This record gives sequence, C-alpha cells and structure tokens, in this order.
Amino acid sequence: MRLSFGIFLSLMMACAEQKITDSGTTTDTGSNQPSSDTSTEPSNDDTAEPSTEPSSESDECIDHTVGRRLLRRLTRDEFERTVRRVFDLDEGTWSASDLPPDSAAENGFSNNADRLSVSTAFATGIETAAKDAGTIISEEPKLSTLLPCAIQADLSCAESYLDNYGRLLFRRTMTQDEKDRYLSIFDEFPSIDFPTWIRVTTSGLLQSPHVLYRSELGTESQDEEGVYLLDSSEMATALAYTYTGGPPSMELLELAATGGLDSTSGRMDAARTLVLDGEGSVSTPFRDLFLDFSSRWLDTSRSKV
Repeated sequence: MRLSFGIFLSLMMACAEQKITDSGTTTDTGSNQPSSDTSTEPSNDDTAEPSTEPSSESDECIDHTVGRRLLRRLTRDEFERTVRRVFDLDEGTWSASDLPPDSAAENGFSNNADRLSVSTAFATGIETAAKDAGTIISEEPKLSTLLPCAIQADLSCAESYLDNYGRLLFRRTMTQDEKDRYLSIFDEFPSIDFPTWIRVTTSGLLQSPHVLYRSELGTESQDEEGVYLLDSSEMATALAYTYTGGPPSMELLELAATGGLDSTSGRMDAARTLVLDGEGSVSTPFRDLFLDFSSRWLDTSRSKV
C-alpha cells in the first residue's frame, strides 16, 4: 500500500464538517466506511446512514449525505481489540472466543449498526469474556505492570485505575457518579482485597453499555435547530475505530479534550497519525483493517457454495 494512498484515505473523514441537518438519507449497509462526525435526531427510519456535507476547508472533500444519530454496538473484533489494546493483552493471553460471530449483511460487512443487537448469546459471551479479562488483569505480574500503585492497595490507587483505564474503556472521562459506583464496593465489602476489587471492577466495566456501544449522538447545536455536533470524545472515538478498528489512545483523548480535533486540519493531522507510523509507512492496525475491508468488499472473505 503506497504512502500517497494511505494519505488519501486519511482524508475521508478528516475533511468532513462537524455539523449536519435533517435532510438526506441512504441505506446503512455496514460497509466499514468511516462513520459520520455529526449527528441528527434519532429516527425510526432504518435506511439512514452516517454522512456529511462537504467542508470548505479542503479541496479534497466531496459531497456526502447526512445521517441519523445512533449508538453503535462494538463488533466482536472491535471488542477484542478494545480490551487487548487498553490492557496490553495478546491473543494467546485473552480472547473473546465465547462471543458469537456478528451477523453479516448480504454484502459481507458485519458492522451494520441496525444488525448489531445484544442477543442472549452475545450477553452471555460478554459476561464470560469480561470475567476472564478481570481475572487475568487482577493477577501478578500483570496487575503491578498496569498499576504500579497496586502495592499500596488503597482508595487513591483505585481512583487512579478508574481515571486511566476506566477513561480508556469509556473513551471519555468517567463522571464522579460513575466512579463512585465502583469505589463504593470498598464500603459495601470492607474485607475485600485490592486484586479482588480490580477483578470485579474490570468485569463490570467491560460489561457497561459505555464500553459496548460507541456514541454518535452528539450535542445539540446552539445555532441551528435539529443540528447536532459530535463532542470531542465522540470525535476521537470515531477516528480511532475508523482507522485502527480499536479505541482511541490516551494521547488522542487528550488531544480531543484540548480542542485539537475541533478543526478540519486538526482532524486531518490526527487521521494521518493513525494511518501512518512514525516512519511514514502505513501503520499495521490500518493495514489490517483495510485488508479486511477489501476482502469483504471484493467478496474474497466468503466461501462459495
């Protein structure tokens, strides 16, 4: 894959504006194309897909149609990548093998938001995968590697765990009420030890809707009725899953929180960072994601009967 082609792909989402209107719908085929960076009112129309209007900031932008506000459930692959990247786990250490495969549409793509429901089998698989991950993370030497303060085994260290790993999993800063819900375990069970708290908390976090779903709801514009804008964390999440198939890094979340993704140029720079590695070559996560997209698009991932 040539450098110029990687740069071209990095512009697909980055040049989009952050606002949309209620007009224009097309079918959501789940084609693994970049999600819209803007949102409209929720709709019962199942034929809408994320899209954008052209940006005046870049000649590279082309016309798009708008899409509806929605929550996207992570695919099985996205959930696995999320857990592995946040906790630095390899495939041999942990996998979500108990999760059922995602149902693919006729075009071969399995990320159609309307098809990604939570079945009984999926919920059971998530519970098992979350408990397994919690057990691995709460044991040594993994626990001390991830959380050096674990030797202190105090409330301050527990808060640090939520401030860092909770934020990475939720793709945003956890609210105080959300953190208190997990910290209250210490009050409810005074005899609980720190590794057990890590195990129970991690299992709970991984089953949270804030982890299992990507938000593309946005916040209502103060200037235009019916127009919604993705907030900074939603923008970082959309970029990360579009170009790496996994969650945003802490660096990307910090960039978003400081307004670094508010402009077209900022989003373009962030997209290039995700698509290219430090040497200017196509990054491994993007290459793997693009090859998977190509195999589904060209119908090479499905066997013929």
